Amino acid sequence: MNIKEMHVAVGTEMNKINSALFENILEQEVDFAINNNIQRFVKQRYGKDSNLKRKGFEMSEKRIDDLRSLVVSNYVNKAYIPVSYDPDITEKVNFYLPGDYMFAVASRFKIASNECGTFTHTTIANNINISVLDFSSFAVTNWANFRIKNGSYVLSLGTQADRYNYTEDLTYITRVILQKLRDNYNFSQYEFYWENYRDVYYPNQIIVVNKIAGVWVASLNSGVNYTITFATSTLNNTVYNNVSNSSTSGKLVQEDDVFAMQSDPFNKTIPSFPLFFASGYKYNIYIDRNIFVVTDCILSYIRAPRTVSFYLSQDCDLPEHTHSEIVSMTVNYLLEAVQAGERYKTHQEIVATNE
Repeated sequence: MNIKEMHVAVGTEMNKINSALFENILEQEVDFAINNNIQRFVKQRYGKDSNLKRKGFEMSEKRIDDLRSLVVSNYVNKAYIPVSYDPDITEKVNFYLPGDYMFAVASRFKIASNECGTFTHTTIANNINISVLDFSSFAVTNWANFRIKNGSYVLSLGTQADRYNYTEDLTYITRVILQKLRDNYNFSQYEFYWENYRDVYYPNQIIVVNKIAGVWVASLNSGVNYTITFATSTLNNTVYNNVSNSSTSGKLVQEDDVFAMQSDPFNKTIPSFPLFFASGYKYNIYIDRNIFVVTDCILSYIRAPRTVSFYLSQDCDLPEHTHSEIVSMTVNYLLEAVQAGERYKTHQEIVATNE
């Protein structure tokens, strides 16, 4: 189903035949309910303890097929040496999660080591160029007139974007902008983030990580004039320069356990099984610089599902066979909000059966 068909399906299941009982529910309210239940759907299918079937992701063929369109395989990025004031700077590296990351599927690390002799680590600068668009520095009077351009691609939200308010709907609109940008640029060119990047908070800002050269500009008058240029800066970073000679999985541990494990010669981090834990927007991967370092992380993950929008024509990007289930969950949600009664109970039973 496209988003308009999902709205029709929600309306059909909500209303008694020819009654128009719930026609006063706005399109934006239905969008909110659908997006909320898409998130619930993904979380239920990912974790085995959050659904009736007690089946998590990849525990059955249906679970695989439910979320397959959201799986990003083998995202690769550098493991960075922590900032100078990190007390564990010599003991770990940081791998920063991608901007659309939601849940991990699998991770492995590229290792540089020398099992036959002395290992000597080397470092090199690996600077990152970013561009930011700060929405607090200007006001969009009409989202239908808003444009972003880099090269030949021009991002437009469409004529019906005028239904959204600049301040009230800013976060909602920026989610749509980010997914449009991600649809048109792959990871080898640019990465896109909203407000948070590498444990730094950029309020009301889109952050673009530039892996190739390009100038980002924005327009408030349908592209007649591009008067807003993204601010650019360089983030200084350091990585280990050793050439990796193996690839291995690691062991995800609790942060309060990792230090005790590091002092245990039988459980400490080793080249074949590095210890790591997650915090903030990154993995903290423990190394032993006398024996090995981690140079890169290869991550497979479930990305955040697309934000659907009736007026912006943004469809659900989960597989087609899941749409009817999401519609039923949405109807449950709305019936509970407006009329908790026998119809809600019936819908709850149907969803439990389908799930």
